Amino acid sequence: MKHLRLSAPLILLFLFLIGVGSYLGCSRDKCYKVLCHNNGVCKGGTCACPTGYTGVHCDEVDSCAFITCYNGGVCEHGVCTCPTGYEGANCAIASRDKFMGNWTVFEKGSRTVAAQYPVTIVTGTSITDVYVRNFNNYFRTPIKATISGSQGDTLTIPRQQYEGRIVEGKGYISSNVTYGQWGTITMRYEIIDTATMVVNDYGYVNAGADPSQWNK
Repeated sequence: MKHLRLSAPLILLFLFLIGVGSYLGCSRDKCYKVLCHNNGVCKGGTCACPTGYTGVHCDEVDSCAFITCYNGGVCEHGVCTCPTGYEGANCAIASRDKFMGNWTVFEKGSRTVAAQYPVTIVTGTSITDVYVRNFNNYFRTPIKATISGSQGDTLTIPRQQYEGRIVEGKGYISSNVTYGQWGTITMRYEIIDTATMVVNDYGYVNAGADPSQWNK
């Protein structure tokens, strides 16, 4: 049996072809030379990172991996950014909730004597809407208001007219030792009699006038 003897040029050609084949095979593999850290897995040339990591090579800690933001909130750098109407670490609290319930009003208008009476704040249609019942101890129609502010601490009464009077105002809720967390609303507003156009002011137009104080 004769042995096949290859010349040096043929051996070199053979080795060259093997090298080219290996190179082409690697070049078709999109994950060739792609390094994924922290147990990341390369798929189609891109690292698929495990929970808790992010980045091109899975070498960056994902600070939002274990944080849930509710009601449409978005996590950025480990902190939830809440949509209007919600607050809290996970956007799970409706901002208007702190306003809900019964309040005792103490006030003296620019044209009326000191008075004390109850009002009740109830939810409105949208997440930022509320209604105030027995407003000014006069209105039978609930007065519409909206909750706003970066801390959800502002109660705004847009200009509206019912029962022969126009009302408009704005208030802020706060906490104190006497009435506890979110236990006080400082309300500034005005009432205009549509028949006489006389204004009864509660610190809304005249900054020197006393605002209306609402306590829980």
